[in-house]
Amino acid sequence: MAGIARTAGLAVFGSLAVPTAGFSGLVALFLFGAMFIDKSARCFTGFLYAGIASAICYFSIRILIGIAKRARLQVKAVNAKEGLQLSAKDLLGYPGPAYMVFDTKNRKLAVCNSATGHYKISDFTYLVSWRYEYTSTEKFQGSGYAVGNSRRVRSVRGNIQEERSAFELILEVADEDHPVMAFPMATENRAKTWCSKLNSMVNGGNPDITYGRV
Repeated sequence: MAGIARTAGLAVFGSLAVPTAGFSGLVALFLFGAMFIDKSARCFTGFLYAGIASAICYFSIRILIGIAKRARLQVKAVNAKEGLQLSAKDLLGYPGPAYMVFDTKNRKLAVCNSATGHYKISDFTYLVSWRYEYTSTEKFQGSGYAVGNSRRVRSVRGNIQEERSAFELILEVADEDHPVMAFPMATENRAKTWCSKLNSMVNGGNPDITYGRV
């Protein structure tokens, strides 16, 4: 139970650390820039807000560094114990504590949890298929007026655009108890990149397995 709580806690911190670090960093730069340009902004309140934003950015980055360090140490320990060459450069699932790491030379993978120290070694045959999914919403954009019959008539002009969010990389695996694994992706491009990486590692670049949104 404690392991589940630690995993959930690190997952929440990891998912929030990236956007928090980026936003607070921009706020700090904006405030310090404003104080550099405008002397009137150099007041206690300005320095206080800039300091708070900087501190939030610093601690968010420290959280990310800590999660990455913990994962690298775990991968190193697994390699030493199992005689593998798992690469800590590509961690599927980072910055979350639960991740998947790959050894392309020996065609092995490990499903790891840096919060508990647990891991499971499998062959690449463990991966049955993969794709990415997302939440799709439609948004209407457009406005305008048209003139007809000597009077002004409102005419809506525009088009419906699809907006995609909440990207996830979905893996179907050879596990009867947990046949599906989902890894949140920050962007669609990152999800596509991981699909390509998996195709390259598992299939040698040949599209033997169909991947992508179905």
